[in-house]
Amino acid sequence: MPLDAAVNVPYGAFYVFRGNRYANYKLNGDTIENEDTIHNGWPGLQGTRYAQHVDAVCGIGAWMENRETIYLFSGDRYARYYVPDERIQREARIEEAWPGLRGTPYANGIDAACINDSNERLYFFKEDRYVNYNLQTETILRENTIAAAWPGLRGTPYADGIDAAAQSNRHRVLYFFKGSRYTRYNVDSETMEAEDTIAKGWPGLKDTIYM
Repeated sequence: MPLDAAVNVPYGAFYVFRGNRYANYKLNGDTIENEDTIHNGWPGLQGTRYAQHVDAVCGIGAWMENRETIYLFSGDRYARYYVPDERIQREARIEEAWPGLRGTPYANGIDAACINDSNERLYFFKEDRYVNYNLQTETILRENTIAAAWPGLRGTPYADGIDAAAQSNRHRVLYFFKGSRYTRYNVDSETMEAEDTIAKGWPGLKDTIYM
């Protein structure tokens, strides 16, 4: 079963989500530092829909900056979560919070999301399509099929849809997850630097619910 969501956070860590659970994964050592229910690990989400399931998660903050704010998406709603205080700063429908998505299929829910290095744009993925969204102008810069916009994914299962996406610790390199597999994608060269099973690429997740 696939991951529901993944997000890169400071100090070489990733949060990965599946169902009502999450894990704090350390790339240095490839180990799970903590694994629990979202309810227990994210107290500000207790009693909300996000404690049961999230479709996508992305951190706000340019490459390698401390990301203190995280966006969580579930169905047609989103929450802006401030990590230091463990609280929701805002919760609304996607179409209310992201006016540029109003009237599009993305307003009904997204499959995956991640921020680009400029901290001004977000990538949203839904089925076999994606949108490049400008946070400053609240407009869609580009909307197309994944195959057309990400040529290195053309002809692969990732072009049919992405389960989870996350920025890596390297400039303009992203992780995409699909089923039991993942790829590390270089945006500049438009190539897959690595592609393998999650169990091999993220060995600390082997034999867990996250692969």
